[in-house]
Amino acid sequence: MVPGQDGGDHVRQAEIRLPPMQLDPIATVTVVPQQGVGTVFGVYSLKFGHVNGKTETQVVVHAANVQSGVPSDFDFFCSYVIVGKRLANK
Repeated sequence: MVPGQDGGDHVRQAEIRLPPMQLDPIATVTVVPQQGVGTVFGVYSLKFGHVNGKTETQVVVHAANVQSGVPSDFDFFCSYVIVGKRLANK
């Protein structure tokens, strides 16, 4: 995950591209620090949309530091499971 567009280490964001799916799939998303220990981040936004003429499904994840005063200058990973129905081919 990369720092959010707001700037600041307290926000992270990630973009996931999947084969075309019917919207809205079911998703489970977790944000974890690379080192295994560190700041706790909570996902506050999860958005789905079609891109590239509906040839891909885009998933955008935003997460924020939920521990006030704890530095968040670590690298973070976004772990996810997304289940949905494939968009019918025409």
